[in-house]
Amino acid sequence: MQQGFGTYETSYRYRNIFTDEDYRVNSKIKRGEIYATHQDTYDSDIMFWYIQRPNSEQKYIDEKKERVLNHMKQLNPVSYVSAGITFENDLNMEELNNLESKYPDVEFIWAGIRTDSPDKEVMDLIGIQLLSSNGVHLDDGVEDKYRAFSLLKWLVNPVGSGNSELPIVAQAYELHYKSLLQYVIDREEAVDVIERRPWKNEFYQTALNYAEELGVKTYGVLVFAEAKDLIELVENEQIKLVEFNQALVSKRNIQ
Repeated sequence: MQQGFGTYETSYRYRNIFTDEDYRVNSKIKRGEIYATHQDTYDSDIMFWYIQRPNSEQKYIDEKKERVLNHMKQLNPVSYVSAGITFENDLNMEELNNLESKYPDVEFIWAGIRTDSPDKEVMDLIGIQLLSSNGVHLDDGVEDKYRAFSLLKWLVNPVGSGNSELPIVAQAYELHYKSLLQYVIDREEAVDVIERRPWKNEFYQTALNYAEELGVKTYGVLVFAEAKDLIELVENEQIKLVEFNQALVSKRNIQ
């Protein structure tokens, strides 16, 4: 970030890929500090709360899961649902990819990645977009340093994939996650200005160290699916908790 006397403007946006709505954030920066921000209002539900509060009573978790499952059973079977699913046990990237393959009618959108011991409260939740939704576009040359920053681009030309016995998609997920972390770690000053949370740089480094030492594992996923397909997944897999986010009358753009 420049430290001169000028005023700089940044603009970025969030997109709700379930409803296809955009939310824009505009900020003004002066001498390396954001002093004015304007953003569109949007509804934001806190999901995967169990990961942030792992000491919650099991009875409460079971009751919440049952309530949400019963609610989904009342929906039209083709209602299109967005939900968060927390696994009973963490999955590695190969197990996650196998789950995706087992349920082709469920869109696996985002995977939350474990950053600390499961019995500890975490300061923030981070993860990766999965193949169903990944669309990171960068200037040429970024992939040279941050392999699999773009999942799809790396899968077309999987440099270094022969060094692992993992399936190619599982390799891509692991590399993608580590590259995202390294990318923000290498931009410490920008993170300070944009996020305005001084502890965040240390958090990213700790998360990367954890992944390097214990592997890349997911505690849960955000999925989009018709109600009948989501119910099938929840009832047949080891799912600790399901959290209902939104529902549409049906899936868009039926071919």
